[in-house]
Amino acid sequence: MKLSKIQRIALYIFLFSINFEVWAPSGIALSTSKITGLIYFATILPNYKYFFKAGYIRHLLTPMWLLFGLLTVVSLININSVSYSFFDFSLFQNMLLFWLLLNHERKDPGILAKGMLAFAMGSIVLAALYYFKIGIAYEGGRVTIFGDNANTVGIRMSVSIFILALYILKNSIGMGKFRYLLIVPIFPMVMLLAETGSRVAFIAFVLQFIVIVLFNKSGRFSLKLFLIIAGSIIGYFTWTYFMEIDVLRIRLTQSLQDRDLAGRDLIWSKVIQVIKSSPIFGVGKTGYASYMSDAYGSVSSPHNVILEILAYTGLIGLYLYLNFLFKIIRIAYASFKINKDLLPLLLFIPFLGLMFSGQLLVVKIGWVILAFAGSKIFSTHPMYIKRNENPLRNR
Repeated sequence: MKLSKIQRIALYIFLFSINFEVWAPSGIALSTSKITGLIYFATILPNYKYFFKAGYIRHLLTPMWLLFGLLTVVSLININSVSYSFFDFSLFQNMLLFWLLLNHERKDPGILAKGMLAFAMGSIVLAALYYFKIGIAYEGGRVTIFGDNANTVGIRMSVSIFILALYILKNSIGMGKFRYLLIVPIFPMVMLLAETGSRVAFIAFVLQFIVIVLFNKSGRFSLKLFLIIAGSIIGYFTWTYFMEIDVLRIRLTQSLQDRDLAGRDLIWSKVIQVIKSSPIFGVGKTGYASYMSDAYGSVSSPHNVILEILAYTGLIGLYLYLNFLFKIIRIAYASFKINKDLLPLLLFIPFLGLMFSGQLLVVKIGWVILAFAGSKIFSTHPMYIKRNENPLRNR
């Protein structure tokens, strides 16, 4: 078997396993996704020079690694008795993954599009396990599976449902008529999303649904009109179903009437005090842990990436992160305008939901979405197209 094929299979298995990110087989300390991630990394080592190329993507890598360098230095400066872990290995792994995925797409064009389907297939398996009541538990009326966070499970379902929906509509990876079989698992996936009670996953689902109905470039006007009518009917029945799920309806009502943010507003008020103490360079992860422990007796996650970066690396770090993010969004938009590829732009909806309400910096699917969108530079960047680099030449 050729090495490139082994690398391809390893990537698909890794992306599939992200759905089981916190599940570890009995007697093994590492989670399933970490094991498959290490296997994937091992397969690319023989081609490490190619996978660590920076040409055409240097402008994406530079702000990312500058941010990590700043975080490391500031954390080292603020090291203390509460926290001495100045090197964020989880963040480093995710940034490295982002780099490797971009170059894998350069080497094997279209692999990330198929990889996103592999991720969605993992979500299908997760939904099937939920449907047959395997590995599930309820916490406060919200379903969890294999001990994973309910919001994270909900977001994965929201992402995967619309990966499947667009691949069914567009046949963009050449599945032919077999793609219509993907309609079947969408129903239990919607059920699982609803029972997680995740407000951010629900909002992401609704916004993605609206975008895909209104902005999917389907060609003929009659086809576009049909999509809008069919979408409206499906949307009505889906909304009715969601409102019948008590845990989701109650949590949405609490958000609207009581402005209940599940305690995030209290955490944010604490984080803002940390930011005020060092607004330019931040206090690093170590300084943040010390400040929160001394002032409030515990270290809570900011649950908001903007506030998290401001606390860790100040305004300079926030500029680097937003610069990095803006460049990838521009690539995703260019892909939509040039190639009529809506998916990279669409997936930024759940991505932004996680950014403003979760711990996105260490969530693998967030970095996979960024890599998938950023990899579109190889089909949209004028200089890349002009040079007509042949990715297959370096296999």
